[in-house]
Amino acid sequence: QLHALPTASIIRIKALTELDASDNKLTEVPSTLLQLLPHLEVLNLEGNRLTVPSLDFRDCQLRKLLLGLNALEYLPTLAPLTQLVELSVYSLRICALSPRGDPLRVFE
Repeated sequence: QLHALPTASIIRIKALTELDASDNKLTEVPSTLLQLLPHLEVLNLEGNRLTVPSLDFRDCQLRKLLLGLNALEYLPTLAPLTQLVELSVYSLRICALSPRGDPLRVFE
């Protein structure tokens, strides 16, 4: 079981299109992972110990993102994921409100 992604090894595979890091003990993922793997289309992080969604979704090709079975403090902004066709948040345990504040109060 991984406690951290072997990022140095993974980024050597520039043509990588699918990364399955599910069912490990990951507590974080490098924010630049998607920029380091420009062809990545499927990212499976289900069943880890992630609490903060630190991934930068800008300029990536993700079509499938699996985040279920984690204890994320909030759901990240998914707007940059224009290619996304599948999202899994199965049994996601949101632990707090978004750090950006309550969207219902923005227009008060």
